[in-house]
Amino acid sequence: MWRKLAVSLILVCAVVALASEPCGPPPYWSYSATATNGPANWSKLKEDWAVCSNGEEQSPIDLRDAVVQPAELTIHYGSLQRTPITPIDFKNTGHYPLVTNSNPENYIEIDHKRYDLTQFHIHVPSEHAVSGKPYAAEIHFVNADADDKNAVVGVFVALSKTANAQLQRVIDATPVGCNTNRTAAVPISALRFLPKTLHYYAYEGSLTTPGCGQGVRWFVLKTPITASAGQIEQLKRRFGVSDRPRQELHGRVIRSDSTN
Repeated sequence: MWRKLAVSLILVCAVVALASEPCGPPPYWSYSATATNGPANWSKLKEDWAVCSNGEEQSPIDLRDAVVQPAELTIHYGSLQRTPITPIDFKNTGHYPLVTNSNPENYIEIDHKRYDLTQFHIHVPSEHAVSGKPYAAEIHFVNADADDKNAVVGVFVALSKTANAQLQRVIDATPVGCNTNRTAAVPISALRFLPKTLHYYAYEGSLTTPGCGQGVRWFVLKTPITASAGQIEQLKRRFGVSDRPRQELHGRVIRSDSTN
Protein backbone atom coordinates (compact mmCIF):
# COMPACT_ATOMS: atom_id res chain seq x y z
CA MET A 1 0.00 0.00 0.00
CA TRP A 2 2.73 2.43 1.00
CA ARG A 3 4.64 1.60 -2.16
CA LYS A 4 1.57 2.38 -4.29
CA LEU A 5 1.04 5.64 -2.40
CA ALA A 6 4.68 6.62 -2.91
CA VAL A 7 4.46 5.92 -6.64
CA SER A 8 1.27 7.99 -6.86
CA LEU A 9 2.90 10.91 -5.08
CA ILE A 10 5.90 10.73 -7.41
CA LEU A 11 3.61 10.81 -10.45
CA VAL A 12 1.67 13.78 -9.06
CA CYS A 13 4.89 15.66 -8.34
CA ALA A 14 6.17 14.89 -11.83
CA VAL A 15 3.00 16.28 -13.42
CA VAL A 16 3.20 19.44 -11.28
CA ALA A 17 6.88 19.87 -12.17
CA LEU A 18 6.17 19.50 -15.89
CA ALA A 19 3.29 21.97 -15.68
CA SER A 20 5.55 24.56 -14.03
CA GLU A 21 8.34 24.23 -16.59
CA PRO A 22 8.53 26.83 -19.38
CA CYS A 23 7.54 25.54 -22.80
CA GLY A 24 8.66 26.45 -26.30
CA PRO A 25 11.62 28.53 -27.43
CA PRO A 26 12.69 31.44 -25.22
CA PRO A 27 11.65 34.00 -24.27
CA TYR A 28 9.04 32.02 -22.37
CA TRP A 29 5.62 33.62 -22.07
CA SER A 30 2.39 32.79 -20.29
CA TYR A 31 -1.27 33.79 -19.98
CA SER A 32 -1.05 34.44 -16.23
CA ALA A 33 -2.32 37.90 -15.29
CA THR A 34 0.05 38.04 -12.31
CA ALA A 35 3.20 36.57 -13.86
CA THR A 36 6.17 38.63 -15.01
CA ASN A 37 5.87 36.89 -18.40
CA GLY A 38 2.07 37.33 -18.63
CA PRO A 39 0.14 39.34 -21.28
CA ALA A 40 0.78 42.70 -19.61
CA ASN A 41 4.51 42.09 -19.93
CA TRP A 42 4.82 40.35 -23.31
CA SER A 43 6.23 43.52 -24.85
CA LYS A 44 9.12 43.47 -22.35
CA LEU A 45 10.23 39.93 -23.12
CA LYS A 46 11.63 40.63 -26.59
CA GLU A 47 12.36 43.82 -28.51
CA ASP A 48 10.35 42.61 -31.51
CA TRP A 49 7.31 42.18 -29.26
CA ALA A 50 6.95 45.88 -28.35
CA VAL A 51 3.84 46.10 -30.53
CA CYS A 52 2.04 43.90 -27.96
CA SER A 53 1.73 47.02 -25.80
CA ASN A 54 2.08 49.97 -28.20
CA GLY A 55 0.15 48.64 -31.19
CA GLU A 56 -3.21 50.23 -31.93
CA GLU A 57 -4.66 47.32 -33.93
CA GLN A 58 -4.38 44.56 -31.37
CA SER A 59 -6.55 41.46 -30.97
CA PRO A 60 -8.74 40.09 -29.48
CA ILE A 61 -11.52 42.66 -28.94
CA ASP A 62 -15.10 42.88 -27.76
CA LEU A 63 -17.34 42.63 -30.82
CA ARG A 64 -20.17 45.16 -30.59
CA ASP A 65 -21.72 48.14 -32.38
CA ALA A 66 -20.91 46.74 -35.82
CA VAL A 67 -21.73 48.53 -39.04
CA VAL A 68 -22.82 46.69 -42.18
CA GLN A 69 -20.41 46.73 -45.17
CA PRO A 70 -17.64 44.18 -44.55
CA ALA A 71 -15.34 42.58 -47.08
CA GLU A 72 -16.86 39.58 -48.85
CA LEU A 73 -15.74 36.29 -47.29
CA THR A 74 -16.07 32.88 -48.96
CA ILE A 75 -14.85 29.76 -47.13
CA HIS A 76 -13.63 26.67 -49.00
CA TYR A 77 -12.87 24.15 -46.26
CA GLY A 78 -12.97 20.36 -46.16
CA SER A 79 -10.66 17.57 -45.01
CA LEU A 80 -7.22 18.58 -43.73
CA GLN A 81 -5.85 15.51 -45.54
CA ARG A 82 -5.11 15.53 -49.26
CA THR A 83 -5.94 11.79 -49.32
CA PRO A 84 -7.26 9.45 -46.59
CA ILE A 85 -3.70 8.28 -45.86
CA THR A 86 -2.07 11.74 -45.86
CA PRO A 87 -0.61 12.43 -42.39
CA ILE A 88 -1.25 15.72 -40.66
CA ASP A 89 0.71 17.27 -37.81
CA PHE A 90 -0.66 17.72 -34.28
CA LYS A 91 1.38 19.91 -31.95
CA ASN A 92 1.19 20.55 -28.22
CA THR A 93 2.49 24.11 -28.04
CA GLY A 94 2.25 24.16 -24.26
CA HIS A 95 -0.56 26.72 -24.56
CA TYR A 96 -3.03 25.03 -26.92
CA PRO A 97 -3.34 22.24 -29.50
CA LEU A 98 -2.32 23.21 -33.04
CA VAL A 99 -3.23 21.23 -36.16
CA THR A 100 -1.44 21.79 -39.48
CA ASN A 101 -3.35 21.67 -42.76
CA SER A 102 -2.05 19.25 -45.42
CA ASN A 103 -4.67 19.87 -48.10
CA PRO A 104 -4.10 22.75 -50.60
CA GLU A 105 -7.83 22.78 -51.38
CA ASN A 106 -8.54 24.45 -48.01
CA TYR A 107 -8.61 28.20 -48.46
CA ILE A 108 -10.74 31.32 -48.06
CA GLU A 109 -11.40 34.20 -50.44
CA ILE A 110 -11.64 37.80 -49.27
CA ASP A 111 -13.06 40.00 -52.03
CA HIS A 112 -11.95 37.21 -54.41
CA LYS A 113 -8.36 37.17 -53.12
CA ARG A 114 -7.12 33.75 -52.01
CA TYR A 115 -5.72 32.96 -48.56
CA ASP A 116 -4.61 29.35 -47.97
CA LEU A 117 -5.34 27.59 -44.68
CA THR A 118 -2.08 26.87 -42.83
CA GLN A 119 -3.25 25.67 -39.40
CA PHE A 120 -5.87 25.94 -36.71
CA HIS A 121 -5.61 26.01 -32.93
CA ILE A 122 -7.98 26.23 -29.96
CA HIS A 123 -8.15 28.79 -27.15
CA VAL A 124 -9.97 28.18 -23.85
CA PRO A 125 -11.97 30.26 -23.04
CA SER A 126 -12.72 32.37 -26.12
CA GLU A 127 -10.50 35.37 -26.75
CA HIS A 128 -13.11 37.49 -28.50
CA ALA A 129 -16.40 38.35 -26.80
CA VAL A 130 -19.74 39.54 -28.17
CA SER A 131 -21.10 42.55 -26.28
CA GLY A 132 -19.05 41.50 -23.28
CA LYS A 133 -20.00 37.81 -23.43
CA PRO A 134 -17.18 35.28 -23.96
CA TYR A 135 -17.70 31.67 -25.02
CA ALA A 136 -16.28 28.43 -23.63
CA ALA A 137 -13.63 28.23 -26.38
CA GLU A 138 -12.61 29.69 -29.73
CA ILE A 139 -11.00 28.05 -32.75
CA HIS A 140 -8.69 30.14 -34.93
CA PHE A 141 -8.25 29.07 -38.56
CA VAL A 142 -5.10 30.85 -39.75
CA ASN A 143 -4.85 31.56 -43.49
CA ALA A 144 -2.12 33.29 -45.50
CA ASP A 145 -1.96 34.89 -48.94
CA ALA A 146 0.93 34.73 -51.40
CA ASP A 147 2.71 37.53 -49.48
CA ASP A 148 2.30 35.74 -46.11
CA LYS A 149 -0.32 38.23 -44.93
CA ASN A 150 -2.68 36.57 -42.48
CA ALA A 151 -6.44 36.33 -42.35
CA VAL A 152 -8.02 34.45 -39.45
CA VAL A 153 -11.47 32.89 -39.26
CA GLY A 154 -12.62 32.63 -35.64
CA VAL A 155 -15.25 30.11 -34.54
CA PHE A 156 -16.86 30.31 -31.10
CA VAL A 157 -17.54 27.13 -29.13
CA ALA A 158 -20.53 27.04 -26.78
CA LEU A 159 -21.28 24.40 -24.16
CA SER A 160 -23.61 21.52 -24.98
CA LYS A 161 -24.55 18.18 -23.47
CA THR A 162 -23.31 16.52 -26.65
CA ALA A 163 -19.62 15.95 -27.32
CA ASN A 164 -18.04 17.28 -30.51
CA ALA A 165 -16.56 14.33 -32.44
CA GLN A 166 -14.12 16.46 -34.46
CA LEU A 167 -12.84 18.22 -31.34
CA GLN A 168 -12.35 14.90 -29.57
CA ARG A 169 -10.20 13.65 -32.43
CA VAL A 170 -7.96 16.70 -32.00
CA ILE A 171 -7.73 16.20 -28.22
CA ASP A 172 -6.91 12.50 -28.60
CA ALA A 173 -4.34 13.02 -31.38
CA THR A 174 -2.43 15.88 -29.73
CA PRO A 175 0.60 14.60 -27.77
CA VAL A 176 0.77 15.11 -24.02
CA GLY A 177 4.35 16.35 -23.88
CA CYS A 178 4.96 20.09 -23.95
CA ASN A 179 6.28 21.40 -27.28
CA THR A 180 5.97 18.00 -28.95
CA ASN A 181 4.52 16.89 -32.29
CA ARG A 182 2.67 13.84 -33.52
CA THR A 183 2.11 13.05 -37.19
CA ALA A 184 -0.86 10.82 -37.97
CA ALA A 185 -3.47 10.19 -40.66
CA VAL A 186 -6.41 11.23 -38.49
CA PRO A 187 -9.55 12.30 -40.41
CA ILE A 188 -10.08 15.94 -39.42
CA SER A 189 -12.40 18.21 -41.41
CA ALA A 190 -12.13 21.98 -41.09
CA LEU A 191 -15.60 22.21 -42.64
CA ARG A 192 -17.11 20.26 -39.75
CA PHE A 193 -15.79 22.86 -37.32
CA LEU A 194 -17.92 25.52 -39.01
CA PRO A 195 -21.52 26.37 -38.07
CA LYS A 196 -24.24 26.04 -40.69
CA THR A 197 -24.79 29.81 -40.71
CA LEU A 198 -21.69 31.76 -41.72
CA HIS A 199 -22.57 35.35 -40.81
CA TYR A 200 -19.53 37.14 -39.42
CA TYR A 201 -17.93 40.15 -37.79
CA ALA A 202 -14.89 41.63 -39.57
CA TYR A 203 -12.15 43.99 -38.40
CA GLU A 204 -8.43 44.73 -38.73
CA GLY A 205 -6.35 43.30 -35.92
CA SER A 206 -3.31 41.28 -34.93
CA LEU A 207 -2.10 37.88 -33.87
CA THR A 208 -3.20 37.18 -30.30
CA THR A 209 0.10 35.62 -29.22
CA PRO A 210 3.60 37.13 -29.02
CA GLY A 211 4.82 38.97 -31.06
CA CYS A 212 1.29 40.28 -31.72
CA GLY A 213 1.98 41.14 -35.37
CA GLN A 214 -0.60 43.51 -36.86
CA GLY A 215 -2.14 43.64 -40.32
CA VAL A 216 -4.29 40.55 -39.69
CA ARG A 217 -7.76 40.46 -41.25
CA TRP A 218 -10.21 38.97 -38.76
CA PHE A 219 -13.52 37.26 -39.55
CA VAL A 220 -15.28 35.95 -36.44
CA LEU A 221 -18.35 33.84 -37.15
CA LYS A 222 -21.44 34.86 -35.21
CA THR A 223 -23.00 31.42 -34.74
CA PRO A 224 -21.09 29.12 -32.36
CA ILE A 225 -20.51 25.42 -32.72
CA THR A 226 -20.81 23.27 -29.59
CA ALA A 227 -18.75 20.94 -27.41
CA SER A 228 -19.39 19.22 -24.10
CA ALA A 229 -18.30 20.60 -20.74
CA GLY A 230 -16.13 17.51 -20.35
CA GLN A 231 -14.22 18.31 -23.54
CA ILE A 232 -13.60 21.89 -22.44
CA GLU A 233 -12.31 20.54 -19.12
CA GLN A 234 -9.98 18.17 -20.98
CA LEU A 235 -8.49 21.15 -22.81
CA LYS A 236 -8.13 23.16 -19.59
CA ARG A 237 -6.42 20.29 -17.76
CA ARG A 238 -4.00 19.69 -20.63
CA PHE A 239 -3.19 23.28 -21.59
CA GLY A 240 -4.61 25.65 -18.98
CA VAL A 241 -6.40 28.86 -19.96
CA SER A 242 -5.17 30.55 -23.14
CA ASP A 243 -7.10 33.77 -23.63
CA ARG A 244 -5.33 37.08 -24.08
CA PRO A 245 -7.24 40.00 -22.48
CA ARG A 246 -9.39 41.95 -24.92
CA GLN A 247 -7.73 45.03 -26.39
CA GLU A 248 -8.79 48.62 -27.01
CA LEU A 249 -10.32 49.49 -30.38
CA HIS A 250 -8.40 52.76 -30.88
CA GLY A 251 -10.96 53.98 -33.39
CA ARG A 252 -11.19 50.80 -35.44
CA VAL A 253 -14.51 49.98 -37.10
CA ILE A 254 -16.13 46.61 -36.53
CA ARG A 255 -18.14 45.46 -39.55
CA SER A 256 -20.77 42.80 -40.03
CA ASP A 257 -22.31 41.08 -43.06
CA SER A 258 -25.75 41.11 -41.42
CA THR A 259 -27.76 42.86 -38.72
CA ASN A 260 -28.50 39.55 -36.97
